[in-house]
Amino acid sequence: MAHMTDAERIAWIDSASLEDLLRKWRFGRSGDPYFEGAMGEHFAATMKAKREAEGPEAWTRASKNIGWAD
Repeated sequence: MAHMTDAERIAWIDSASLEDLLRKWRFGRSGDPYFEGAMGEHFAATMKAKREAEGPEAWTRASKNIGWAD
């Protein structure tokens, strides 16, 4: 995902699965453009909306699939 434009990042966020968003959130680096400013707000809002739409079971399943070591 290196060297993407903001529009490409937004498209990725919008099309990513809940698990993909959680993985990026969990293992993303400080200062990653996905988590800064308006992009970060969009990322967080999209992840929250997908979490609410899919329910707590999907969130737990995604978290267990990802684990804590990348």
